[in-house]
Amino acid sequence: MFSEKYFFSTEYLTRLFRGKYGFTIYEYVLKLRMERAKELLEDEDNKIIDIAERLGYADNHYFSKAFRTYYDISPSQYRKEYLEGRR
Repeated sequence: MFSEKYFFSTEYLTRLFRGKYGFTIYEYVLKLRMERAKELLEDEDNKIIDIAERLGYADNHYFSKAFRTYYDISPSQYRKEYLEGRR
C-alpha cells in the first residue's frame, strides 16, 4: 500500500527500512503482533481464538503456529506459565 502511494518498489522500501532499523517491515509487524499477543494472553478472559482474530489472523491455528515459532512455546502454555507465576 505504501509503495503504491509513493511510487516506490516494495524491495526498495524494504531495503530502506532494514537499513534504518535492522529488520524488515514484516519482521517489525510480526514483533508488534507477538508482543501484543503476550499482553492479551495474560488476561485469562481473552480466548485464544479472539486474540488471533484481534491480531489479524483469520485462522487461530496459524496464529498458534506463528506464536510457537516466535517464542518457542504455544499460546496456551505461555498463558498457563504466566498465570502460575502470578500466584
